[in-house]
Amino acid sequence: MDAAASSAASSSGSSVAGAAIAKNAPSSYPSSAAFTMVSSEASNDDQLSDSTQLSEEHLTLFMKFMDFCFRNLGYFLADHAKLVLTFVLIFTAITSLKIPFTKQEDDLKTGYTPKGARSHVEMAAYQSFYEKNGAEPIALAMFIEAKDGGSMARVDQLNEVVTLLDNVGNEFKIGDNATGLNFYEFCTDFCEFNEPLRHFRNGMVIQSSPGYELLLPEDLYDSRINLSFPFMSVLGRELDLSPLFFGVKKYDSDDAQRAAHRTTNIEHLPLILLQFRADKPVNATKEEVANWERQIVHYYHNKFVNDYIKVHVLGITFAGDEIVRNGMTLFPFISVGFLIMSTFSIITVFISAYYFDQWTVHKISLALTGCICPLLATSSALGTLFWFGFRFGTILAVTPFLVMAIGVDDAFLMIHSWQRICVEKRDLRRRAPGGIYGDSLRDRIAAMVVDVGPSVSITSVTNCLAFIVGIFSPTPEIVLFCAGNAVAIFFDYVYQFLLFTPIICIAGDFEIKSEPKREREIIANPAKQARIKALQNCLDRILRNYCRWAADGFTALLVTLILIVYWIVSVRSALSINPSITPNKLFLGNSPINEMNMLREKYILPNYTAVNVFVNNVGDLSLPHQQKRVRDLIGAYEALPECLGPRYTHFWMRDFDNFLQTAEEDEEVHEKTILNSTLLSRFTFTQKEMAPFLNWPEYKHWNGFIRFTPEGKMDKFFAVIGFHGPELVSWTKRGELLNKWRGIADSFPDLEAWIFDDDSQFLDQIETLIPVTVQSSIATLICMALVCTVFMYNLFTVVVATLSIMSVCIGVFGFLAMWNIDLDPISMATTIMSIGFSVDFPAHASFHYYRCGIESGGKWSAEERIYHVISSIGFPLLQCGISTIFFVFCLLFIPSYMSEVFVKTMVLVITFGLIHGLFVIPVALCSLSRIHDFFFAPRKPISDAIKKLRKTSSFKEMLSVNKVNPAEAKNVSKITVPGL
Repeated sequence: MDAAASSAASSSGSSVAGAAIAKNAPSSYPSSAAFTMVSSEASNDDQLSDSTQLSEEHLTLFMKFMDFCFRNLGYFLADHAKLVLTFVLIFTAITSLKIPFTKQEDDLKTGYTPKGARSHVEMAAYQSFYEKNGAEPIALAMFIEAKDGGSMARVDQLNEVVTLLDNVGNEFKIGDNATGLNFYEFCTDFCEFNEPLRHFRNGMVIQSSPGYELLLPEDLYDSRINLSFPFMSVLGRELDLSPLFFGVKKYDSDDAQRAAHRTTNIEHLPLILLQFRADKPVNATKEEVANWERQIVHYYHNKFVNDYIKVHVLGITFAGDEIVRNGMTLFPFISVGFLIMSTFSIITVFISAYYFDQWTVHKISLALTGCICPLLATSSALGTLFWFGFRFGTILAVTPFLVMAIGVDDAFLMIHSWQRICVEKRDLRRRAPGGIYGDSLRDRIAAMVVDVGPSVSITSVTNCLAFIVGIFSPTPEIVLFCAGNAVAIFFDYVYQFLLFTPIICIAGDFEIKSEPKREREIIANPAKQARIKALQNCLDRILRNYCRWAADGFTALLVTLILIVYWIVSVRSALSINPSITPNKLFLGNSPINEMNMLREKYILPNYTAVNVFVNNVGDLSLPHQQKRVRDLIGAYEALPECLGPRYTHFWMRDFDNFLQTAEEDEEVHEKTILNSTLLSRFTFTQKEMAPFLNWPEYKHWNGFIRFTPEGKMDKFFAVIGFHGPELVSWTKRGELLNKWRGIADSFPDLEAWIFDDDSQFLDQIETLIPVTVQSSIATLICMALVCTVFMYNLFTVVVATLSIMSVCIGVFGFLAMWNIDLDPISMATTIMSIGFSVDFPAHASFHYYRCGIESGGKWSAEERIYHVISSIGFPLLQCGISTIFFVFCLLFIPSYMSEVFVKTMVLVITFGLIHGLFVIPVALCSLSRIHDFFFAPRKPISDAIKKLRKTSSFKEMLSVNKVNPAEAKNVSKITVPGL
């Protein structure tokens, strides 16, 4: 090391003993910078060192303030450890009591949609149409396949479907089983939606009977019951089968149909979709409707057994329950992860304690409580949020895993610092003149809190800020996730001092009392002492050679080239990430909804993608130009190339035209309804005038499509238009089609036209994913840089720390894209998380490097400062990184996209963070220091420069355990026992 540091230390050595013995009061307690001592091979002249005065002169005002606060906090905690611990535990119990009584719920429809998205307005228009009963309509879908994988267009399968249709319509009731209403009693306008299926089944039964024959042998279809697809007819009435039959394969030719002896052109029918739609009963509660859905889902998913068909049921209630199940599945793995992390913590704390010769049974309690503390902090934080009315969203299930990863890092730093300070105090006591040295538990606790307080603070503040930035995201679920994590990390920061530090105080009291006994055992066992000494020397030489290698110019060049390649690969991958959101990402891999989504994408979307077009300002339809305006609106949608055509459109005016034409031709109806050519021109489309049409059995279902004002004037209506195309399986293509639909609606502002699509809430998210992620990332990185500036106040250190954080984030984004992770709300949440978590490793390394420079008064070389940094935090960072990876690996047992993204993100953040914190940052800081010295440091004789150039290093030297030059080993070290 630099000779200046050694001479500075020896010059103050004569005054240390008196200062250390005489000054024990809190007001004169030295900062962590004061605890410096010689390495194991220092000379007798360098027995003690006191850099207090030197460090106080060079500390910034902010650092002096932090030292003052943390020092007095340490004294307070040491003096009132049990009282503080009791208070925190009582507070934790009170706040955590709210968690088991808080229902977990998710808003599937709007939770993942940005605020201000157009789909919110469209949803409002949709709900407004059904507001007469105070709620959105009931909608339940049943996906039915043949049990043997064959066609559903067979009599046995169709009979079972009709039986199912009657069972759902009659047996399941909303409300009490005795007085409740079944579906056919409350369905009102949509009761006959599935009736074409019943007619098709009846026709199949009739035409499959042994004695059945066509009227004409050469006919393909029976003119009385025509079973063709997509439009069948019964006694002249045309029925549309396209909303019910999906994936239909028709016969290639009439001859093929005749050869198969079939009276329908359907060769294969893989899927039938039944839909049960109705307005919510007036007196039914939302919970009663949800229970009705759950009864049907439970029966057909768990109890229904049939030899011919298999059934899947989908409803908004079931989808919400499955999202909750996804989150609840994570919680049992907290105990598994805790067991893994506790085991790892005990083992590594034992290794560290053995190295420092500080092992006692109380280290086990420290290792365990270091893992328990983040869990208690998370429990208290979430409980507090729930007391204030926050929703218990599924995405918050990740919070305990995240906070535990961060909190254990702080605990490892505290344990490591505690052990170093105990060794320093022990050795100072041994070397003090006459063996007299003032020492106490409160002094050690204060020293530990001063030592780790700023480092823990900078990582906690940056993590909190990362999630606070995320709170401004337009997506409600991301806001909830970030708010929960920000509060939990803040609680963990507080708990590290108010819960874990009192535990250290209690355990430390026992350890200090047992120190004389342990010292006697050490003296009585010289062989063990020799082994520990040899281990310390071995690791010290490896570490010094590593630092020398990191400070070498060739290493800097090599790292620069590697980083350039790493950045290019990461940026290219990040730019190619696919913005996508699919509902199946919200469910477990074994959820029935995933199979239904597969059927939907395979059979339904390419063949029949429907959009509801709402007209909220009908106007005066008695005016010909107003009627034309409405018809032009529907025609504009039908003109799109993806549209199935007018025959597939459900638009009441066309049936009304047919009704009027039929009424004019039928004299009896003409007389009863008084509809003649004169009156038609004055038809006002009031509820009274349209009653004959809406009460006609064939057109009764149009009551569900039209709304009238209390005065009986037509107010609004909607039409359903079908689209098709194999490209509609793609969410991107459906997003483009959604924009076309909206563009047409916007071109008819006088009609106040709106569209509604079930997927619009998800499709709206796609366009905002990239800009929101980029904006959040930039804002978070700026906050990180500002925090680093406040804590470190050194241009080089702040630049290196900020660039390292940015480098880690770029790597995480890029490698997630290469790891087949799309950009969606879940990955966006983990992206925000990764930015906050990526701060930990670079911030620890940069801050300790900066503080070493302050405490040494700028006299230590970059190589010496790197040595002290890695000695202080290297092992705790490795503990944190490895333990966290082991901890999150247990989530791989959960077949969930959310757990997959979380695990992959954490692995990448920790891997890149450790590489940057323990390798890239040391190399960068050494290089910048060398550049700074070259331009600004006083020039030295050329002979010194030549000698310095001759000191090259390599991996071989780094790994060598040969004894180093004694002159080099005589340097003063801040760390008591050089090592990890």
